[in-house]
Amino acid sequence: MSLNRINRGFAFLAFLVFLIFFIFAMTLNSSVSAWHPADPECSDPACVDPARSGAQKAFDFVCAMANNDFAGADSMCMTAMRKALGKSGTAKLWEALTSSMGFPKAMPADAAFRILDWTPVVQKVTSEGKKEISVTVSDVYPFPLKCMTIVRGTFEKGDVDFTVVTVDQGSGDIESNAADIEKSDGFTNSGVGAFFWRPVPAAPASQSEETPPPSYADAASFIEKDFRVGPQADLDGTLTLPKNLTRPFPAVVLVHGSGAHDRDETIMGNKPFRDIAHGLASMGIAVLRYEKRTYGRPAQSTVLASTMTLDTETVDDAADAMVRLSEHPSIDPDRIWLLGHSLGGYAAPRIVKRAMDRDGNCAGVVLMAAASLPLETAILRQYAYIFDICNAISDPSGETGNAEKTIPGNQDSGWTEEQKNHISGLMEAVALVRGRELAIDPPPAHKLPLAIPAAYWLNLRNYRPANELAGFDLPVLLLAGEKDYQVTSRDVAGWLAALKWKNNYRVVTVPEVGHTFIPSGPGAGSPADYEVRGNVDFRAVKAIANFILER
Repeated sequence: MSLNRINRGFAFLAFLVFLIFFIFAMTLNSSVSAWHPADPECSDPACVDPARSGAQKAFDFVCAMANNDFAGADSMCMTAMRKALGKSGTAKLWEALTSSMGFPKAMPADAAFRILDWTPVVQKVTSEGKKEISVTVSDVYPFPLKCMTIVRGTFEKGDVDFTVVTVDQGSGDIESNAADIEKSDGFTNSGVGAFFWRPVPAAPASQSEETPPPSYADAASFIEKDFRVGPQADLDGTLTLPKNLTRPFPAVVLVHGSGAHDRDETIMGNKPFRDIAHGLASMGIAVLRYEKRTYGRPAQSTVLASTMTLDTETVDDAADAMVRLSEHPSIDPDRIWLLGHSLGGYAAPRIVKRAMDRDGNCAGVVLMAAASLPLETAILRQYAYIFDICNAISDPSGETGNAEKTIPGNQDSGWTEEQKNHISGLMEAVALVRGRELAIDPPPAHKLPLAIPAAYWLNLRNYRPANELAGFDLPVLLLAGEKDYQVTSRDVAGWLAALKWKNNYRVVTVPEVGHTFIPSGPGAGSPADYEVRGNVDFRAVKAIANFILER
């Protein structure tokens, strides 16, 4: 048997073990922040709770394998885990990993590994007998308590993420300590209940270095401070403040587009949100940007995947950021603006409402390449554009439920059977999103557009962002990229149809830029535009500053 086949076998075994136990780690939320065992001793009470102890156990488990202490690693596993792995299980799995990724780049292992994120997991049974997954824990933790931890290690051939689930049965009687906790046959003791690893995709060599800051940003004119956001203050952020100007300042909260983004919305080495923050701060406007939850809390996002919605992914954190920013002594609470890029703009009306429900304030909204059409329509049209679909494909409109629209194309585009099949499958997925069965008997995520789970789509049902935004008496700046094929003139028209009765909006179209507003030259937009290195076009930043400072 070849070594590659052996390695694949061990990798599959690790993944299978994880699947057996992963169901016990599903959750809805988290109330803790990321932590590294090497940090100075923490004085916060959370530092000594059982869930935090689970993160330490996960870290110790990975380090034991890296230090070739496989007997120690095996002893940290639960009985069911040891049985599943078999004799010398962790040693064989580690051999499979190092044969493909090399060895840790630093020893002892503590220097090569760090905890990215961790989240406690509690599974309960309600009085009605319904199973619920939660991490909202009270002062007394119920048992068994599970904790999911992501540990990142640096190896000779790249980084590797280890996902580890630990279980703490507690020291007392399980029945009396947690009668509402569903006991699972596999969990007969405490320790590591599941783990698997995956290599972290490396950025292309041409994109490994970040684009330098824009020339229009004057680094001497602003300072940057740490600023935490989120209902549990568990997301890192950066507040960029002008210097040598009269306080308090007007301010803008930047909200990301789709995907797991850092605070700079980094993509292919470019940093659009950094450019906007530094550019606006150079003109006297404070800017808050922060890690998106799906980026800053990867463990939580993993266990939240099946229940995540636009609210838990984006809206709640953005609204919290607006409220927290209003309490900062350097910020004018009556001049806090919301800038939503792409999906962030699509979510803007909900964010404004959520912030106001919490007694927050919003002075106005900047919609930067923001979709107004239903999300499933945008996804379908983007693929059609990319594939250059040429024959008219029926697209039942989500607006009326019976109108027929077509996806335009070029009859001579040379599209392939594979592309046609992909679009046909996507249209079937869109039909499921719009169908009645989505709420009655939700299909599995892999049958829905982009494998986004049913909970996310149900949360967007009947959501019409343009109509909701028109319900607020707020100034609105619509920024569009001339080459943007993801958010097009149809989306702009959707916003304008709802805002046309108002006199407090402005539309600015920037030539030769696409979805990220980074210049990419003349011609039609394409995915290749993302590979062009550059900064957000100054005309876009200037338009934002002018619109805010005029008010």
